Amino acid sequence: YSNTKHVQYDAVSAAAIRQANLESFGAAVIPSYNLDKAQSIVSIGCDFLVNWISPVEHAKQYSATRKLGNDKKSMSRHTQFETALSVTGSNADRRVPVKPSQQLSVAAGIYNAIAAKSGAAAVTCNASGELLKAINATAEELWNNKGKAVVVCGINNVAIQNLVNGINALLGSYGSTIDLDNPSNLRNGSDADVASLMEEISKGEVAALFVYNCNPVYTHPKGADLAKAMKNMELTVSFSDRPDETASLCGYNCPDLHVLESWNDFEPRRGMYSLSQPTIAPLFDARQMQESLMAWMGAPGNYHDYLRANWSAKVGGSWEKAVQDGVVETTAVTASSYSCKADLSAAAATATGGSGMEVVIYEKVGLGNGAQANNPWLQELPDPITKITWDNYVTVAPADAREKGWKQGTVVNVKANGVAVKVPVVVQPGQAAGTLGIALGYGRTVAGKVADTRGVNAYPLVAIDGAMFSYAVSGVAVEKTTDDDYVLAGTQTHHTMMGREIVKETTLSQWQKDPKAGN
Repeated sequence: YSNTKHVQYDAVSAAAIRQANLESFGAAVIPSYNLDKAQSIVSIGCDFLVNWISPVEHAKQYSATRKLGNDKKSMSRHTQFETALSVTGSNADRRVPVKPSQQLSVAAGIYNAIAAKSGAAAVTCNASGELLKAINATAEELWNNKGKAVVVCGINNVAIQNLVNGINALLGSYGSTIDLDNPSNLRNGSDADVASLMEEISKGEVAALFVYNCNPVYTHPKGADLAKAMKNMELTVSFSDRPDETASLCGYNCPDLHVLESWNDFEPRRGMYSLSQPTIAPLFDARQMQESLMAWMGAPGNYHDYLRANWSAKVGGSWEKAVQDGVVETTAVTASSYSCKADLSAAAATATGGSGMEVVIYEKVGLGNGAQANNPWLQELPDPITKITWDNYVTVAPADAREKGWKQGTVVNVKANGVAVKVPVVVQPGQAAGTLGIALGYGRTVAGKVADTRGVNAYPLVAIDGAMFSYAVSGVAVEKTTDDDYVLAGTQTHHTMMGREIVKETTLSQWQKDPKAGN
């Protein structure tokens, strides 16, 4: 079928990283990161310990640089610039709350400070005051650890990502703490391809839509438009193994098998392969998606045979040993250093001052993008930052709450990107003043009795800047409603140690002199 298009889609996009790397280095990839080789780690809006690219891998690498012991007397230094307090930010040595509209200036300021030391040309930067002091101090630490430093950024903005690429290139991070030659395959979604698909569907140019392992009616900011358009399509097929917002609108539901009932292979990073094999026979009247495609295209045999033949041709080696081991690693390509070729002056010039309140839309630890929202254990899991269970809410800075007369549970109406949602307030220390935070993953309508209508769906609040999804929106209107205060369930209802020394603390320099410091 020569007129078929394969469009890859991520519920929470990292497409800007791929696009920036194409502009900076000619490779549309997401790098692999080696945080365990970094002595200075700077994060701009990136919760890399929880939900960014490969968080389990990153957490293991990060912890290796933070542990002290009898034979290890030094540790990495971590600076975090972010809007809403995250798990990663709560672990930082220095945390700087910033508005989303300031994040590009943070990247530009760090770049300028390092460019001044390396002889590169400066770019436009609007940072000033205390923020500029923090930027310059951060850049000094990065420069002092040149070759052993890394800047990571979780913002889906090409201009910011290009500036981050420029910083890392000047620091000599490529080939050391960043690996472009053995990239990650975990986020291959293309916002531009999805935008083209949505436009083609709206024009009636798509005769058949097959949906696999995603739920765009729920997770796409324009999901409501897609839902309307799907009703006029000739053929719509979902492979979802359970009802969801997209599957419920498809003409045909062809449930995929569970992973424990399936054969499959994976390449999470270039040259690193893995296999899964069924541990049980299928429990229900379902069929693996790949086998359905084979049947419809008239391919002989079954998917196991197809997979084995394809594996042997492309990976090589013993199939039986690969199945036994489960993992096959080929020789990694030696990581190279790179120079940034993107137009950083043009990137920095795109900085705009935010207006009014600004909202950042983020993933929580428990619910993530909402795919597993019908699991009550995940709903009940206390958020590590707010300690709230079950409910969706909007986080606000204590200063803003005092100014506007809000308190915990005050119900407000938040309007952003032309969409209004009604949510209770959680007063959160660490939230940047003048900003709000709302989590994704709630507001499901076709998931099950646990998730349906619980909280609000924040995906429609996501803006589309060009073709890129933007998880920060300015010009947000917030008004207190006449609703009664909402009672939020939480495992921690106060934020004081009641005069007790529960937390012991010291500094690294004091500990180096005396391992019992702080006790």
